[in-house]
Amino acid sequence: MLNFFTILLILFTIFMVYAVITSKKNRKMAAARYHEILSGLNSRMEDEAKEQGLEITETHFSVTDEKEGYLLGIDTVNRQCILCGKEIVRTFPFDALTDCQVFTTDDVDPQYYQSIGVRLEFTQQEPVALVLATKRGKRKGFIGSELLRSAQEFQLFLISETRKQST
Repeated sequence: MLNFFTILLILFTIFMVYAVITSKKNRKMAAARYHEILSGLNSRMEDEAKEQGLEITETHFSVTDEKEGYLLGIDTVNRQCILCGKEIVRTFPFDALTDCQVFTTDDVDPQYYQSIGVRLEFTQQEPVALVLATKRGKRKGFIGSELLRSAQEFQLFLISETRKQST
C-alpha cells in the first residue's frame, strides 16, 4: 500500500509537469505577441523609410505594459531617425534631438510608480513622450524594474547612436 510520502511525491510530480507545460505554452504565446507587435511596427517603419528615402541600419524595440511597443530606427548615412509606435510615426534628423530623458511619475506611496517613459525633445518639433508603463506598479517588482530598464536602454541607444555619428 502506498504511504503518505509516496502519494505526496506523485502529486508534486504531477503539479511540476503541469507547471512546465503551462510555462512553455505561456512563453510561446508571449513570443508570438512580441513578434506580432514588432512585425507591425517594422512594416510601418519600412514604409516610412521608403517614403523618406532612408535606409535603416540600426533598430531598437521597447515593449509597453499595454502589449504595444515603440520601434526606433537609425539611418547612419542620412543621419536620420524614425520612431514608430501605435499612434506615432516621426522622422527627425540627429541634430534636431536636443534631449532624451527617462521619466517616472511618482505615486503617493514611494515604493510605487504611476508611469514610466522616455521624453524626447526637439529643436523645431513638439516633444514626444513614449510611455512604457501606464499602470501603477511596484518600483522593485519584476515588471517595474524591467520597464525602467527598457526605458533606460532606449535612452542609451538613442543618445549613443546619434552622438557617435556626430563625431
